[in-house]
Amino acid sequence: MVFSYVTPKNTSASELDQKQLELNRLQKEIDSLGTQLKQKNSESDTLTNEISKMELQLKQTQIQLQKTEQEISKNELESQAIAEQIEIKKKELAEEEKTLDESLKLIYVEGDAPFIETLFSSKSFSDALDRVESLSFVSQKVQNTITEIELLKKDLESKQAELAQKKKDLEELKVEQTTQKQAIQDQMVAKGRLLAETKGQEDAYQAKMKAAKEDFSIMQAEIDRIKAITGGESYGGNLCPADAKAKGFAWPTASHSVSGGYYAYYYSPGKPHGAIDIGGSVGTPIYASNDGVVADVVYQPNYNTYHRYLSYGMNVIVNHGGGYFTLYAHLSAIRVSVGQHVSRGQVIANMGNTGNSSGPHLHFEILHNGSKLDPQCILP
Repeated sequence: MVFSYVTPKNTSASELDQKQLELNRLQKEIDSLGTQLKQKNSESDTLTNEISKMELQLKQTQIQLQKTEQEISKNELESQAIAEQIEIKKKELAEEEKTLDESLKLIYVEGDAPFIETLFSSKSFSDALDRVESLSFVSQKVQNTITEIELLKKDLESKQAELAQKKKDLEELKVEQTTQKQAIQDQMVAKGRLLAETKGQEDAYQAKMKAAKEDFSIMQAEIDRIKAITGGESYGGNLCPADAKAKGFAWPTASHSVSGGYYAYYYSPGKPHGAIDIGGSVGTPIYASNDGVVADVVYQPNYNTYHRYLSYGMNVIVNHGGGYFTLYAHLSAIRVSVGQHVSRGQVIANMGNTGNSSGPHLHFEILHNGSKLDPQCILP
């Protein structure tokens, strides 16, 4: 069985280089967005901590303000009580002054009467003395009471003045605490707006990063796809990696009869067959070797947009993720389309004899990151 090899044109290499440059740009964008997102996360944490501290300050200020208001209320009650006591003392003082006034009048009247008249009007000399002394005693007692009331009144007025000053101080403190409370609330509103703005920027960076990562994944898949559909330029090395076996690839045909192996022949020095050929007849069903997404289909027997080996004829490439692809060539019919999800064992094409082929067979490749693996050691 003879195959001809056509070297991929420079346009494919150029396109691959451009894709790789775009991939590098996306990686730098992701790194930059990661740095910006980290900075915004830090800013959000700082603002959140500041707001928490302000909430504590506001709570403490409110408690202090409540205490001040309670002190003001207490002061008002005390002032009211003192005022009532002062009024009582004023009334008592007025009564005592009245009594004193009457006593003084009586003493004056008695004092104008000649002592001899007081003496003769009294039962005895001692009685006359008692009357004069009694009036003097009453007068002195009333005077003492007035003095005592005056002192109590002054004391109450002093307390009233102290309470008035305390009220003034408390009112000033209340104004200061209310102003402080309002200032904290204003700062909290400002910080809250800044936090919301920062969170919005954070969400925007996250959305951009998500989009960039998605673009990165798409671009990486596209690069892998181009590597696969340009035939892959890597041979040798580990042709049968353990993770490839673990992927669970299945035979793409009911027949396991291999007519040509990985090293059956060489297209050119250092570039072996890199696949297996499975014999059969035209129309034989071809199955997806594993779950995946159709990456490329070529209906023209001798043409491929990405300049893959023209000898492949009609062919299908399936992307299985993780850099793994499978290629099915020389088909007579294709049953799937690009972007279609396929399941392991699903019919995706029919065997044929298109391209550079000496008879009906399936040319089957398993690739990983552009390197051609040996299907025979991977398939069960």
